[in-house]
Amino acid sequence: MMDVGKKRELLEDIELELNDLIRHDRRNWVRTAKLLLIIERDKLFEVRATSYSGYIRKLALQNRINTSTLWRIKSAAKLYMELSGIEEVSMLQEKHITATPEQLEIYKKVRSIVPERIMDNLRTKMLQGKKVRNELYKLWEIYKPLKKGKTERGRKKNHEGSPFLESDQAYLPYTESEVQVNTAINQQSLKQLNKDLQKIDRFDLSPEDITKANMLNALRSPFWMENTYQKVPLYRFKLFQKLILRAPIKHKAYVIDCMALTFSENSRRQIPDIAAVRLYLTEDALQRAKNDYVLNYFCHFAFVAIPYKTELIERAKKIVPDFFGILAIKDQLAHTRHAISTIRTPEKGKPEDKYLNSVHRAMLLRSLQWNNIEKPEVF
Repeated sequence: MMDVGKKRELLEDIELELNDLIRHDRRNWVRTAKLLLIIERDKLFEVRATSYSGYIRKLALQNRINTSTLWRIKSAAKLYMELSGIEEVSMLQEKHITATPEQLEIYKKVRSIVPERIMDNLRTKMLQGKKVRNELYKLWEIYKPLKKGKTERGRKKNHEGSPFLESDQAYLPYTESEVQVNTAINQQSLKQLNKDLQKIDRFDLSPEDITKANMLNALRSPFWMENTYQKVPLYRFKLFQKLILRAPIKHKAYVIDCMALTFSENSRRQIPDIAAVRLYLTEDALQRAKNDYVLNYFCHFAFVAIPYKTELIERAKKIVPDFFGILAIKDQLAHTRHAISTIRTPEKGKPEDKYLNSVHRAMLLRSLQWNNIEKPEVF
């Protein structure tokens, strides 16, 4: 065990370097985090304060920076060690790390709710030094509503957590969830499934909640509109989710799961096309699409999106009106989104200006962030 004198001497040497890094070389965050972790590991802070938190406050005050800055750097380094499989602080090498504390902070927040398969793809890209910031923000925008306003610290649990599944817990597959467990065992992805089950339990989610979020995430890809236009790539593609539109005559509100504003080519004379998508998860819900003619009033291209299941696809072909397109969202991933199969392309309609005005207004307000996805305003 290190004596107090040795601790003080070592801490003074570290503090000299820390002060220089904080004041003159803030980009070298890895070295700063490494020194902070050493102070915590060897309990060097006991020379200056009764707790590590108290020491961090004093260090921040001394260097005239926010305490949160030091905590963010330290947390980012610990997360990087976890993602890279690094167990010892001494193995942290600044020259090998290209990720930023901001990226790692966002990654940690997004990981709390997004399915593990998607996060594993992003983890690889981030550790390779590729830019993932925009993708992380987009995933957060889609999956954040699943948290229902709950935070990691502020949530309340009224039931016991789901037990961890082991590799010998294969089931005779009667239900979809049991098939999912067996598939995970066969694909050696049980660790991912266990983490996803923890998230489902933590935020009290239903399978329908997860499926809808995965489908909305899949629709971020312009692939389905490229198939509609038979043109790759599109000149412009902008997606809006959970828009509430007000009909101009009866003033009834309609919730649209997803709408896209598109330009097929770079032409000043072209007016942007609007595509609208409604999500249906079951055959019973799909029955409502039979009379869903209203959707066509608000857009040029109307779609129905369903999970990729043979029975559901065949049923959709029979029920959904012919002018609707049909999209099927697969379980397989294409990068950070589930793959989309276009079962049927839609016929192009000619919406009236009074309906388009309602759409344009809703899109404008969403772009200005004057209403949000979680609590959209009804106009």
